[in-house]
Amino acid sequence: MRRPGPGPDDMPMPPERFAELVRSRQGQPAPDPLQSVPSREPAGASSDLAAELLAESAHRILESGELLLVSEEASLADLEAAAAAVPAAASLPLPAAEDPMLVALAEPRLLCPRLYEVAGWQPPLPEHLRMLEGALRAGLAVGQTMLVGHVETLPERVEHVVRLRELRDAARLAVPTASILVAVQTATAAQIPGDPGRAPAVAESARPGDPDADRRHAEALARLALGPQAVVA
Repeated sequence: MRRPGPGPDDMPMPPERFAELVRSRQGQPAPDPLQSVPSREPAGASSDLAAELLAESAHRILESGELLLVSEEASLADLEAAAAAVPAAASLPLPAAEDPMLVALAEPRLLCPRLYEVAGWQPPLPEHLRMLEGALRAGLAVGQTMLVGHVETLPERVEHVVRLRELRDAARLAVPTASILVAVQTATAAQIPGDPGRAPAVAESARPGDPDADRRHAEALARLALGPQAVVA
């Protein structure tokens, strides 16, 4: 998905790049979401395709499949450098927590159906998405906490930011002021609700070796996915 109102610097994904992306994903086993996620550690060095995609991110918003590839195959340094090149949202207001124009849906979560099923988060995901959509369509700034470093896989991390982008972009067609503030937060055992035994145990086994690097990875990914119409902190 590209941001509304493409400008002269925007480029769609070339067909040959899509074919290359598909080939790169073939034969990769699907992760077991209830086991540890060693692949969540940032890559030591960027693959050639990941480096090319990060270079292209300066001109266009990456598609979801491209975001997944760079999330897995880009080094943290390259990912952060590309995210830093995204134009800053200088005109986007950053409301205070008590500002009535800010809707803070601050329950830490990822917007992924499996996590709601595993952890039993409330309100249910469809209700939470309706709240997000209603606030954005009302022209409000929405605060959304992105909880990382628990039982999520990288595809689910990408799913979270793409869902936010789709909601934001749809709302901006009707209300140009709709905006999102994303706070990336590292999970603690106390923040994993649901089954008092299995979910926290899985979360502990899946915890990344470097929680700070994991959080920075998620922040960079969110900036690349959401573009200049968001504040990520």
